[in-house]
Amino acid sequence: AHQTLEAMARGGVRDQLDGGFFQAARDSGWRVPDFVRMATLNAALLDVYASAAAQFGEHPFAEVARGIASYVLGTLRDPKTGAFFTSQAADEAYYTWTSREVTSAVPVIHVQPACMHWNVQPAARVVADPQKNVLYVAADADAIARDIGQPVTAVAAQLADARKLLLAARAAREAPRLDRRHYVDVNAQVVSALL
Repeated sequence: AHQTLEAMARGGVRDQLDGGFFQAARDSGWRVPDFVRMATLNAALLDVYASAAAQFGEHPFAEVARGIASYVLGTLRDPKTGAFFTSQAADEAYYTWTSREVTSAVPVIHVQPACMHWNVQPAARVVADPQKNVLYVAADADAIARDIGQPVTAVAAQLADARKLLLAARAAREAPRLDRRHYVDVNAQVVSALL
């Protein structure tokens, strides 16, 4: 269970920028998602990661749980009613990145750590557009710091900045459509997980 939760958190099934999870993966390595995000799945995973954080006493699982909660509250919550939407549609172009898009969004000093961290390559060939990359954690800050000869704290700060900048750049794109229906069972699951 611990290994599975770690692999899912590092994989492409998790939106590495805003923390929500996609419904499923197209590959056995969980690197290429189907890009649909369901409220019920995110509620279930929020519950699992929060429980895992408490049971294992591990900060990374707590961060994953906070990321899921942030996605659910920030994207799936109806600002008018406070209820939760059912899902967010698949949109491969919205969630994927060319190497040029990454280098345009982050300062030069952040490009190498960001590309190493999320395995961004000029020709990824994993989705319909062969130049687009799905972001997943390929290397952590410790490994990157060793490879490029920088302190781990500096690399971690660069990765945090790169994540914020990529999220801001993605916000300029047209977001995937939301299924704006409100279902009692979906809302009950989300509220229960948040509590």
